[in-house]
Amino acid sequence: MSVNAYVRRILARWRIIAVVAVALTLAGLAVTLTADPVYTSRAQLYVASAGDESDLEAVVADGVQVKGRALSYAAVASSEQMALRVIDDLGMDESAEDVADRISAEVPFATVLINLTTTGSSPEEAHALASAVVDQYNHVLADVETADVGGLQVQVAVLEQATLPEAATSPRPLLNLAAALLAGLLLGVALAALRDLFDERIRTPDDLRGLGLVPLGTITPGDGLEAVCDAVLAATAGTAHRAVVITPLHDGLDDVADTLTEAFAAAGYRAHAVRPGPGPDGERQVAALREQYDVLLVASNHAVLLAGGLDGAILVLEPGRVDRASVAETARQHTDARAQVLGAVFAGPHHS
Repeated sequence: MSVNAYVRRILARWRIIAVVAVALTLAGLAVTLTADPVYTSRAQLYVASAGDESDLEAVVADGVQVKGRALSYAAVASSEQMALRVIDDLGMDESAEDVADRISAEVPFATVLINLTTTGSSPEEAHALASAVVDQYNHVLADVETADVGGLQVQVAVLEQATLPEAATSPRPLLNLAAALLAGLLLGVALAALRDLFDERIRTPDDLRGLGLVPLGTITPGDGLEAVCDAVLAATAGTAHRAVVITPLHDGLDDVADTLTEAFAAAGYRAHAVRPGPGPDGERQVAALREQYDVLLVASNHAVLLAGGLDGAILVLEPGRVDRASVAETARQHTDARAQVLGAVFAGPHHS
C-alpha cells in the first residue's frame, strides 16, 4: 500500500481524530480556566571576591575560584536553610519544602551571575519572596561555609533588583489550547491508525488485492457504472455470449445486477438479469437465456452453484461492511464450485 493510500485510510477515520482533538482541547480549556494564576519575579546576582588584591595573578586566581563556586552558590537559593530564613523574615505560614519549590536559580555558562526566579500567587507575593532571598543570600552563605576559605572572601552582590510581575506567567491560555489541540490531533491520528491496524473490514481496492482479488471498480450514485462494465467485458474478452454471476456479500445490494444490466443496455449490449432457482431447472434457464443475450448477469442465492458453468463471478460489497475472512471464504466457495472469480466491485446501498 502506498503512503498516500494509507494516509487516506487514516483520514477516513476523521471522526475519531476530531472527537479526540475536541475532547483534549476542552480538557485543556477546563484546566486553564480552573488553574490558579502564577506570577514570577526575577533578580540577578553577582558572585565576586570581596578581597582587595593588587596582585594581578592573585586577582585572576580569585576569579577562577569564584566561577567555580557560582554553581554551588546558586544551589543555596532553593536550599532548606534559605527557605527557613525567608519564612522567618516574611512570617510565612508554609513549609520549608513548599517555599524552596518556589525558588530556583541558574548560572549562565562561564559566568559568575546567578539568575534568581521566584513564584507566587500574586505579584506582591512573588516579589516579596525574591527580595527576601536576595537579602538573606550572604547570611545563608555565611552559615554554610566560612567567610574566608583559603584567603578568598566571597560575597553575592545584587546586579538587578527583584522585579514586580505585571502579568501572570501561568496559565497561558493560547499556548495551553494550542498544545492541547496538537496533542489531541496526534493522539487522534494514533488511535485512528491503531483502529485501522486491527480493523479486518475491506475498505479499499488495496484490501481486495491483498486477498488476491481484482478490483473492477466502484459504483457510486450516478457514477462508476461504465468503468465496471468495461472491466467485466475485459475480464470476459473472447466470449460472444457472456454469463457472469453477481454475488452480493451482504444485504442491500440485491439490485446491483439490475443496475449493471441497465448500464450494459445503455452501452448498446443486449443485456439481461436473471434470478434462477436451484438445481437442473435453474441451470437450464441460464443456458437458454445465455444464447439470447450478449451479457447475462445471474443473481441468486444459488448463483454460486451455477458459477462453475459460466464465465466467472463478481463479488459485490460495500466498503467497510465485510471483513477479510468473509470475503476470502466467499471467494473460496466459488473456487470450490469451479468458478473463476473475475474480481470484486464496491457498491453502496444507494448505488443506482
